[in-house]
Amino acid sequence: MNTVTHVFDASDVYGSSSAELTKLRDGKTRKLKEQIIDGRRLPPADFKNCPSAERESKRCPFLGGDTRINETRE
Repeated sequence: MNTVTHVFDASDVYGSSSAELTKLRDGKTRKLKEQIIDGRRLPPADFKNCPSAERESKRCPFLGGDTRINETRE
């Protein structure tokens, strides 16, 4: 929650532009892309910025509107 205004900032998930939002949504359903790991629905993996060792262990950073989406990973 933004303490300055009443607006909820979800740009870390949805992006700050139409181009970012387009890459994060499924082309047919327009729902956000997702991956399922251990029964949990999570944002898709960012394979472009993922070292090969992390790819094998399925620990790639998430693909989102900006890097804040990866700040609170378990």
